[in-house]
Amino acid sequence: MHDAPGLRIFGFHANVNKAIRPTENGDISGNVYSAQNGRWTIEDLTVKIQTGGVLNYWIYVQADGASYKKIDQTWTYSPFVSQESTSNAELGVENEISAGGQLLFEDDFDTLNESLWAREIKMPLSPDYEFSVYHNENHQMLVRNVRGQLLLRPIILEDSYGENATAYGRLRLNGCTSNNDLECTRRALSYSILPPIISARLTTKNSFAFRYGKIEVRAKFPHGDWLYPEMWLEPKYSTYGQHYMSGRVLLGQTRGNDYLVDASDPSMIYDNRRLDFGVRVGASPHIQEKLVSKINAFGPRWSQDFHVFTTLWGNNGFTFSVDGEKVGYVRPGPMGWVPGAYQGKNTAPFDQEFYITLGVGTGGVRVFPDGTKSEERPKPWSNMDPKSMLRFWNAREQWLPSWRRNNGEKTTFVIDYIRVWSF
Repeated sequence: MHDAPGLRIFGFHANVNKAIRPTENGDISGNVYSAQNGRWTIEDLTVKIQTGGVLNYWIYVQADGASYKKIDQTWTYSPFVSQESTSNAELGVENEISAGGQLLFEDDFDTLNESLWAREIKMPLSPDYEFSVYHNENHQMLVRNVRGQLLLRPIILEDSYGENATAYGRLRLNGCTSNNDLECTRRALSYSILPPIISARLTTKNSFAFRYGKIEVRAKFPHGDWLYPEMWLEPKYSTYGQHYMSGRVLLGQTRGNDYLVDASDPSMIYDNRRLDFGVRVGASPHIQEKLVSKINAFGPRWSQDFHVFTTLWGNNGFTFSVDGEKVGYVRPGPMGWVPGAYQGKNTAPFDQEFYITLGVGTGGVRVFPDGTKSEERPKPWSNMDPKSMLRFWNAREQWLPSWRRNNGEKTTFVIDYIRVWSF
């Protein structure tokens, strides 16, 4: 690890070819208290890793009087590719794109091209059970095109349909894009309320999809408790099964809360100081999330300004960058992304065409971990609770003020441009 001002302790804990818990010492374990030649280094010459071996690890640092953990990290060993040659190979890809890679897709959002972007219309259930209805009615603030930027802003359902519409109303979505009737028509009954948030989700499913290349998005993320940007690549066809069995790529994600940490370990940060990239893959309830993260513990929040989010997608995985700085990469293991799931196809399910999705998500069962607290208050719902959406809505006095700041403008997901190149 490179040295940095204020860094006092660096700890590294890893297992070879097996999972590691966030508190486990692991096969490789050690702490160092000073840097050598500008790097914090731990060596263990007794451990041997075979070609294709996977190191599962977590790290711990103390800096400026505070402690931090980074968990669920992986690294795959290849004796033929050093760190230097990896960087050169990635640089070669960048050079190839700039010198001769074909620009496949570009939208600067001077206007909203409705032949390119289709609205998703549904009340989502599996796999994420978001607390939103993705609507197509002409709500003034929901989808806008302003000064060459696309603006997506969630709104409260009862602000449009009246008090108690969430608890006693009925929704029937014209033009519903789901094949599941329960995602198209719903009546509030008992604790099964209507989604309390109206949001928007746009996709290029019917107009543009690609396999392998570089995608770059300049955007400003939404800011408000329990909000997150939906900036994804999704499979055009469910070749390997429904939902995450056919994969999803997170092109950049932060949670809109100002302060969201593990209730028992505040050094585990989940709020908008943390930026995640990665993939989700597998069958419910065993969906795997492989992430790389960048945490600004003391710097600006990731929802504060515009950033350029870049993903390189090749047959060996994904490399993620923000504002030109590499954050990390995710790769399949020697048995593939999910061992035993894809009949020995190492690159599946990320070997097919994917399309672009943009939207604003609220709550749900996937993005916000249980056991967290926001501004010293426990997360108001449990991901396994059938009453989760009701509990979220009943706690609105806690989170709604964070949405109302600046006349609600901070909850807007703003997209400046998107570009896609082939290699």
